[in-house]
Amino acid sequence: MEVKNENGVGAGITIFVKGKIEEKLKYKHHDNCSNNQAEQLAIVKAMEALENTNIRNSRRRIVTMYTDSKVTIQSIKNTETTKLNRKN
Repeated sequence: MEVKNENGVGAGITIFVKGKIEEKLKYKHHDNCSNNQAEQLAIVKAMEALENTNIRNSRRRIVTMYTDSKVTIQSIKNTETTKLNRKN
């Protein structure tokens, strides 16, 4: 979840493992950060946190992320942009 208000810009992440809260994280972003940027940064931070989450007896991880950001979903789905970035 991202937030932009008079207190600034931030994002919160909750990681669940088998239905139980494993970790809660929150981040403060630069005040010029847009809601879309905060949402995208939250996804990156969640993926980084998942690398460090201790999940016992798990070789393979299946992750579900929830977002209400259509812009973020479209940017993740945009394979043409991904292909262009790989060439650079």
